[in-house]
Amino acid sequence: MDVLEIVAREARAMGCIEGMTETRIAHQMHEATG
Repeated sequence: MDVLEIVAREARAMGCIEGMTETRIAHQMHEATG
């Protein structure tokens, strides 16, 4: 299972859309830096 999927599930459970967006941006930055 993807880590991002786990985080997204937790964020959805808390109703924290903003937090999920920040996590997604951080994930994209991490992939961009390799």
